[in-house]
Amino acid sequence: MVPAQPIAVPAERLPGLDLLRALMMLLGIVVHTGIPYASGGTSPGYWVAPQQSIGVTVLLLVIHHWRMPVFFFLAGLFGRRLLLRYGAADFLRHRARRILLPWLVSLAVITPVMPWVAEWNRSAERHAAPLHLWFLEYLLLFSMLMAALWRWDALRRLDQLGGWLWRRAGGLWLLVPTALTLPLFPYAVVPYPAEFLPWWQVVVTHGWFYAAGAMFDAVRPALPWRRLILLALIATGLNLWLTEQAVRGIDIPGWWLGCSASLEIWSTLGALTGWAMEYSRRPPAALRSLADASYWIYLVHFPLALVLPRLLSAVLPGIALPLAAAAGLTLAISWGTRSRRLV
Repeated sequence: MVPAQPIAVPAERLPGLDLLRALMMLLGIVVHTGIPYASGGTSPGYWVAPQQSIGVTVLLLVIHHWRMPVFFFLAGLFGRRLLLRYGAADFLRHRARRILLPWLVSLAVITPVMPWVAEWNRSAERHAAPLHLWFLEYLLLFSMLMAALWRWDALRRLDQLGGWLWRRAGGLWLLVPTALTLPLFPYAVVPYPAEFLPWWQVVVTHGWFYAAGAMFDAVRPALPWRRLILLALIATGLNLWLTEQAVRGIDIPGWWLGCSASLEIWSTLGALTGWAMEYSRRPPAALRSLADASYWIYLVHFPLALVLPRLLSAVLPGIALPLAAAAGLTLAISWGTRSRRLV
């Protein structure tokens, strides 16, 4: 079989999708600064706030459900465009420069700091080595798999499948694999992998979003994002209710949680993507700068997101004020230190 050759691909920025990708990165700051204030336990290395809120817990759970799926979906979409433009070999070199190098450098710099952060937060547990950068390993894996499909001219088959899935029943068939894999996880919530060895459950779950993004780019269907917003709100409410029942000890079948979470994720993903595809205005300069720096911000923000909540809660009352201040200050400091060389 003759390997496929690069083809001309328009180099438009797709400003709405750029902004959406940046938003998914920056929401990570909200999640990481909010964990100390969420009720029901904490995570290794985190400070535990004396005041905690079920509202923060709900907010973080909802964001967690769809943030990484949307991110991997966009990664697949943009990855396919790069692959078509560069071909397999140059695509992998590009991925090594944009993903592998920042991952290794960031790990080398941040990992030695984390024991000090845990000590500051009076946490007996330490973060596992991948830290908040676990997703970069999975991006590299998915990139290599897609490059292999291109190498053997099999990407067109993925495109054909995507055309059928996205156009048939408005793409609702896409949620079926997700509904089948989410019950593999407690409460149908995909955890952050805590080791370098890839978890096959996470590979299958997030790999489907990456593939769906690549398939979407092949057909670019219009999405009824306004109706999908309503569906997302209904599915979110249903999933939160079922999760609450399960946490209280009521026997809720895992597939109920998986189906409701899958519907929540895919309807939210469709609503956000549909809006982003229609957004064609040139964003203000400050917003473009923030979007361009979002990758760097996410790479470096983690120690700040863990240190600042305890520091600010000592001088600010309540929960909302120190949480907002910690998230805002983490964003500002990380943005101010951005490097144009590493990413």
